Amino acid sequence: MDSFAARKLIAHTSQPVSIARRVPGKRSCFRIGEIRPELRLTALEVAPSEVCFAGVPLFSEKRNAIGQQPASGLDRSNGSPPAPQPLLGPEKPERFHWGGLTRDSLVLLGMMHGKRLTEAKTRSKLGGHWWRNYVWTLTHVNRWYDGRRENPDPPMTEYFNHGVMGAISGFIFVQNDRKGRDLYYGNYRAYWVSRAKVFLWAGLFDAQWKLGPISEASLGHPKVGYVTFVSTPVIGTAWVLGEDLLERYVVLKVERKTQSEVWRGFARGFLTPTRSAANICRIKKAWHRDSRPLGAPFDSFAVPDALR
Repeated sequence: MDSFAARKLIAHTSQPVSIARRVPGKRSCFRIGEIRPELRLTALEVAPSEVCFAGVPLFSEKRNAIGQQPASGLDRSNGSPPAPQPLLGPEKPERFHWGGLTRDSLVLLGMMHGKRLTEAKTRSKLGGHWWRNYVWTLTHVNRWYDGRRENPDPPMTEYFNHGVMGAISGFIFVQNDRKGRDLYYGNYRAYWVSRAKVFLWAGLFDAQWKLGPISEASLGHPKVGYVTFVSTPVIGTAWVLGEDLLERYVVLKVERKTQSEVWRGFARGFLTPTRSAANICRIKKAWHRDSRPLGAPFDSFAVPDALR
């Protein structure tokens, strides 16, 4: 496929199209993302042979804007100068990945229940009449702290561990939200709407973890308190906002200064640990970013101009 055919295919296809930037000196093309109206790719200016589709450069003239053919090119049908053609195909509505959210959440639940089953106090309560014990747990949520009166859960569990769980479940929601996963920390409506949804999802996830069909109440029947329904979404969302802030003001700065995969991976993994855990839940590397391949040049990242 040559450049002309690639441009024509992208202009008329009804399928989602991914676009990548060619890295000088390397054979591969780093994927930037799908061509969608909200991405800045549609307005990006590029140098020749830097942007490719299906391994073919899309442009043959320097500093052409994406979405147009080179002005000096010729229409192969009659030899006349071609009219500019839009790069975007028919616009498709953004869809939330409910299947991915369910799958990733089940992986997180499986890991947490696996940890609980290593504890003797959990295994000791697995016997008895299951339904009667489950109903007893559901109907005895009547005080603030978790655990029995004589042996309540420690503050580390109530506030730190539950907060971490809320943050991981929140990032699982973000990575399956196509409208919110590429947003960076800032004072604009789309970002805060996305993180408000994170707050709601963290609360729902915690309710399932404590009282749902695949919960502590159904496996071990502990005494549940009100604290978890507050600490998980509140502290978890605050944790997500903190990692978003570090992502914008520290991680991006590191990635701008170096192209070392070691330093970039360390910054992403060390400074955003709960995002890394959410990546592992979808069977991705901990330092994965949907719009920022680890070894790609910073100029190829689909980030707002204000962050460059």
